Amino acid sequence: LSSGNKRTLFTTTSSLWFVDSNEDVWHIDPKERQLFKNGFSITHILSTDSITEIVDTRTTHMLVRTDRGFGVLWLDSGELTFIPGEHIRPRTYGKSWSTWIVWSEWEVIEVLESGDTILLTRTNEPIQDLSTSPKHGTLFFVLPHKIIAFHPEYRTTHVLFESSSEEPMRSIATDSD
Repeated sequence: LSSGNKRTLFTTTSSLWFVDSNEDVWHIDPKERQLFKNGFSITHILSTDSITEIVDTRTTHMLVRTDRGFGVLWLDSGELTFIPGEHIRPRTYGKSWSTWIVWSEWEVIEVLESGDTILLTRTNEPIQDLSTSPKHGTLFFVLPHKIIAFHPEYRTTHVLFESSSEEPMRSIATDSD
């Protein structure tokens, strides 16, 4: 939709579709295990994992959610590189997300623009939620009874808040201003 007008980019019956910033329409045929871009077949998906969502696309790969976590689907080979984690959040904002953060209760992984992954940290307390501060390049972890700021480049942490309540904290939001 643009200025009250709409135009059809492409029609698909697949529930697994994504429109990128170039207005290219990507979709997956789960039965045929085939990836399409604007109706043209790009690659056959070799993995037996069920893809449940297209999260983002790049020129060489796409980031997908599977039935067991996340993965990088390589467009040239159809291979799927598994990324362990249950949650995902963009780290850098802009016209297109440049990096993504995938996390589980105990690990935080960054998915780079290239599709490569970096283990940023492991924790000794379960992560309840995670938020980002693009302005400062910082991540915020919500642990059961505290909020910690983590700077991935310097690998430093700082406790921002500790709660004495019996009730654990569950979520966080960042106001960059």
